Amino acid sequence: MGILIHLAKRWVAGEYLEDAVERAKSANNRGISGIINHVGEHNEDIAKIEASAEEYNRLLDGIKQEKIDSAISIKPTQLGLMKDVPTCTRTIEPLVKKAADLGIFVWMDMEGSIHTQQIIDIYKHLYKENKNLGIAIQTYLFRTPEDLKELSAMGAKIRLCKGAYNEPADIA
Repeated sequence: MGILIHLAKRWVAGEYLEDAVERAKSANNRGISGIINHVGEHNEDIAKIEASAEEYNRLLDGIKQEKIDSAISIKPTQLGLMKDVPTCTRTIEPLVKKAADLGIFVWMDMEGSIHTQQIIDIYKHLYKENKNLGIAIQTYLFRTPEDLKELSAMGAKIRLCKGAYNEPADIA
């Protein structure tokens, strides 16, 4: 297990919020901005969804309090998408608004292809009122060129990523 922890340390800031804040401060001291993500996916239980949202609220407060140059990155399935789109939207929107008030950018992660359209729809809805919001788009999906055209036309902020999900050959 020791070697896995050593390899992951480059990308995983730590087990606790305070660890992430310290790693981001250290990166800032070297001229590097951060993106902090609270790890977790696929929450269906409303108590877990609310706990994840609260963790992001604490993270936003910590970034502001410590004057860290960092965005946050959120996973919709962690914040209600596994329950339904309205729950996810209601959970994410106050986080994005709070982040805007604090001057913090929010990235919406892309997840497995079964959620791609839902995540894009949530993003488009929230982006209308929240320009501090960006979206990750997976380059390996066949649908990506059309998604990029549509999102670019609305002025979306896009982070291209390879994509880490094992997708069927007919879509990726």
